[in-house]
Amino acid sequence: MQALVSILGFLLLTLVSSMALRAQPTTARAVLAPLAGSGVTGEVAVQRTTAGTRLLARVDGLAPGAYAFHLLDATTCDDLAQARTFDTQDRPHGGPHAPPDLRRPGDLGNLRIRHRDPVGRYDRIIADLPFDRTLGLALVVREGLDDFHTQPLGGAGDAVACGLIEPE
Repeated sequence: MQALVSILGFLLLTLVSSMALRAQPTTARAVLAPLAGSGVTGEVAVQRTTAGTRLLARVDGLAPGAYAFHLLDATTCDDLAQARTFDTQDRPHGGPHAPPDLRRPGDLGNLRIRHRDPVGRYDRIIADLPFDRTLGLALVVREGLDDFHTQPLGGAGDAVACGLIEPE
């Protein structure tokens, strides 16, 4: 009888755990709106994967060139001046291909806009970016290139578009 109770308890726990996992969001979205009349708009799909958090962006309204793309530790697009790129530890700003101890998970790199395709696209899985921690945070496109060295934001200038990541 005790073995049967143990088995039933285990099955119940497994069922409850499975239901809790299914209840957690696996996708989110940020709609990028223009800042200071920039005209830059876009949309970013955010997905939980087994390899990390995947970001798929489409950005319109930028001239050909490279533009910094950052996940900020900010929960509003109203005042981004003091916001730093998202970090779970105290690491320096760096590029997305730098070793994890030399960059923040919110250092996403640059969007590249080409003459023949004026739409900026971004598709990358960030292994050390926890999906759950992205919810409610701000994604921004900056007015210039992220040099991956200048602290604290890569010398990329002001944000020209911003959107908050919301679960779907």
